[in-house]
Amino acid sequence: MFPLIAKAHHGGRQDDLALLDFSVNSNPLGPNPLLLQAWQQADLTEYPEPTYLQTRTALAHWHQVQPDQVVPGVGASELMYRICFALLKPGDGVLSIGSPFGEFARAVGLCRAKLTVTDRIHPQLKPVRLLYLSNPHNPSGHFVQDLQPLLEVAEHVLLDEAYLPFLGIHAEGLPDRVIRLQSPGKVHGLVGMRMAYALCSSEVAEKLINLQSSWHIPGSLDVVLRHLPEAQNFVERTLPEVRHSAQKLAAALKVPFCGVPFLLCPMPDTPRLVRFLLDRGMRVRDCSSYGYPDFIRVSTQLEKDVLLLEGIKTFYGS
Repeated sequence: MFPLIAKAHHGGRQDDLALLDFSVNSNPLGPNPLLLQAWQQADLTEYPEPTYLQTRTALAHWHQVQPDQVVPGVGASELMYRICFALLKPGDGVLSIGSPFGEFARAVGLCRAKLTVTDRIHPQLKPVRLLYLSNPHNPSGHFVQDLQPLLEVAEHVLLDEAYLPFLGIHAEGLPDRVIRLQSPGKVHGLVGMRMAYALCSSEVAEKLINLQSSWHIPGSLDVVLRHLPEAQNFVERTLPEVRHSAQKLAAALKVPFCGVPFLLCPMPDTPRLVRFLLDRGMRVRDCSSYGYPDFIRVSTQLEKDVLLLEGIKTFYGS
């Protein structure tokens, strides 16, 4: 029996209110029209091909791996649960470099494994069954370049690369014992499609596929993932504007810009600030669940950023 564990807290829409949402870390210039068209034109009168071989082959070629090293999923969260269920048993050690994504922490808890969180800048490494690294990190944007020390202590390393495309880096190849988790909906402005897939060894892939039902990926999502490699012109075209906007917002808020569209901002009296902005139609992400109780995370919304800056200025009276 699995233990009962509370659901993880997230940003994004929490109700039906039409708000200006600075809490979602997706491309504000989305959606990608090519992928949206692929979704809308998918043939839903037939079941998808149950092995998704055509899609896995297209993604494998793009990432320079083999088709049996690609595992599609319905959102990165779903794949995190499968990864934990496949690799962990009660008592196993799990190490997160920096605060983990809430769904990953919950999946570890369901497996009754032991999660330790260590500092990103000066991590205290120790031998573990599974090591988790959000790279670049949500919510700080910090990026770890040298993975070798991590590989030396862990049997498996899970790289959560949801925001890697924002740095202009394409995941290619597969180091030994590494699982590369891809969430392209962020950079394509289509988070509601739940695009995701894991790049991993064929042995791990076999375990992950064992935990999914037949026709696990809806036909529309299968078609979108298959078209993903040819849909990158949108990313190349929009990212310069997104980066420029995020840089301007970072300068105005006097916080570091790390190349991603979101910023981690120290804000005194955070709970009251969050409520103040919400009452004025703006949602930001309180980062207390990440271990940053006096910080908010905001993601650029281009020309609408001025409304956020005005709201913060009004709250602090300066």
